[in-house]
Parts: sequence; structure tokens; C-alpha cells
Amino acid sequence: MIVPFLFLLGISPVSGIIYNQFGYRRLCLTGMGVLTLSLVSLLTIHPSMGVLPLLWRLGLAGIGTALYVSPNNTVIMNSIPPYRRGIASGAVATARNTGMVMGVALAGLVFSASFSTLTHGSGLEDYTAAMEPFFLTGFRRAMLTGVILSVVGIGVTLVRGPEPRD
Repeated sequence: MIVPFLFLLGISPVSGIIYNQFGYRRLCLTGMGVLTLSLVSLLTIHPSMGVLPLLWRLGLAGIGTALYVSPNNTVIMNSIPPYRRGIASGAVATARNTGMVMGVALAGLVFSASFSTLTHGSGLEDYTAAMEPFFLTGFRRAMLTGVILSVVGIGVTLVRGPEPRD
């Protein structure tokens, strides 16, 4: 699980530098596109895969997030008067953390509901090898939910206001 955060750590500063040259819209669209691609690629995993195929898919999620977050935060903060940026920074951090927690909760809900329904009420504590197809179906449904939300994020980025001018 550390793989996306390693990419986030390394690419976020670069994303900030690229923002200065290209603006936010291209980077945010690219970031959301890469994140969506990562989630789509996670739909294709299966138990016989090794670790590397999973790692590059998680790495894509980190790259997409890194390309999105820095320019998005910059454009938000630049749209706020300087005397209100402290409050805005706290609000942005709260929204980001709430979104991350809600995303994990939603993925868990979709997975658990799917797995429980497909196994007629069994939970993971009752897991057996025969339940593998149900586990994968629940996982894929959770990833598909993420894909849908990422596409919504792309739409929001497209309809957001004009590029700020310096």
C-alpha cells in the first residue's frame, strides 16, 4: 500500500513545477485520467498474477493523484483573497481528508455488500477458497465505483471555471 504514496511523494513537487508552465486544467485532467486508468486496470487483476502487475497499477494511482492534487490545491488557494487563505487551507485539507475517508468507506461498503450478497450472508471471517470468485466480484464492483467517481471528477474538472491569469 505504500507504492501510491511513494509516487505521490516524488511526483507532487514536479506537478507543481509543471503547473507553472501549463496551468491547472491539463494537469488535473491528466491526473484524473491516469487515476481512472489505474482503477480500470485494477478491474483486470486475478489471483495468479504476481506482485509486479499489482504494484504498477497502484503506482499509476499515485501518479494520477500526484498530478491532480498540487495544481488543484494551487488554483483553489490562488482564488482566495490572501487574508482568508488560512481558513481556506483548513477547509481544503478537511475536504480532502473527508473525501479519502469516505472513498475508503464507500469501497468497503460496496465490497462487503457484494461479497455478503453473493455468498448468501457470509463474511470474510468465513472465507474459503471456493469464495474466491465472489471476493473478486466484490473487489471489481468497488473498483468500478471508483472508476465512475473518477469520471465524474474529470467532468467537474472540464466544467470548472477558466484558467486564472497571472
